[in-house]
Amino acid sequence: MKNVIETDKGILRRLISIDGQPLSADKAQAEDRRVARQVSHPDESHQANADRESDEKSREKTIRAMATAFIFNYDGEDNGCTRIKFEPSPTFKPSTYQERILHNLVGTLSVNEAQKRICGINATLSQKVEIGFGLFGSLEQGGRIHVARVQTQSGSWESAVIEIHLVGRMLVIRSLSQDIDETRTDIRDVPPHLTSAQAVVMLLPAH
Repeated sequence: MKNVIETDKGILRRLISIDGQPLSADKAQAEDRRVARQVSHPDESHQANADRESDEKSREKTIRAMATAFIFNYDGEDNGCTRIKFEPSPTFKPSTYQERILHNLVGTLSVNEAQKRICGINATLSQKVEIGFGLFGSLEQGGRIHVARVQTQSGSWESAVIEIHLVGRMLVIRSLSQDIDETRTDIRDVPPHLTSAQAVVMLLPAH
């Protein structure tokens, strides 16, 4: 388990336990040193934040592509969100390999219509996707993506559950297995303009 805090200057993470067991004194001290180094070397955090911003832009582009990549049909209501089935649109022409992967997903999307926010997604890769006719890689049929989001007290939406299970290969890598099972609990807003020093204190395990 990790405590994670997002500040104006970046994200800080601290390992709290492993398999439900608190860290030993040595491992806890090692975590303290790692976090302290991150705070004292903001240039490294800046690079991590730049990578994160790049990932965010890529995700935003992918979400925009969804509007034309799929055919959508109403599928009921789910915890205050509208559930929508989606399947590939035959008229969509992917321009990148990311869009090719996206276009082969089928599943359901949940949307909070009042706030125009995505509540979650459940999707499966409907068929094998080859990149460069299979020369540069492929992803096997049956890969799964599940994301569930919750609203914080301030009104922002955060991912509470992220599950990604994809199997394939990319270029010179013989096999590629992406398995992410991440559950985020006790998601709360932190004070605005939180300093790194304040965040470090908040990262410490509760006693």
